[in-house]
Amino acid sequence: MDYDFHPAAEVEYLEAARRYDEVSLELGDRFVVEMESAIARACDNPEWCRELRLGVRRSLVSTFPYGILFQPTEGCIHILAVMHLHRHPDYWERRLGGKSNPS
Repeated sequence: MDYDFHPAAEVEYLEAARRYDEVSLELGDRFVVEMESAIARACDNPEWCRELRLGVRRSLVSTFPYGILFQPTEGCIHILAVMHLHRHPDYWERRLGGKSNPS
């Protein structure tokens, strides 16, 4: 299954990776590997991910306080947010129905 990012979610992903890179390149690399794993899990089995709102699911990132919020569609998941789990939980809701960037 393919995936794409809401433009703001892609920015969140890149900024989080950059912040971890600033701590150490090894940490930044681990973050990217764990993010890609969370995305792959969501693509492989979207129904196994917890549903937060009607049609919006979450895949947690191992060892980092992040989750990806996504909407599964036919043959694709649309990533709405790369959310830090200790921040306001509903900020991403305004992105529902927004445009995406193919990945």
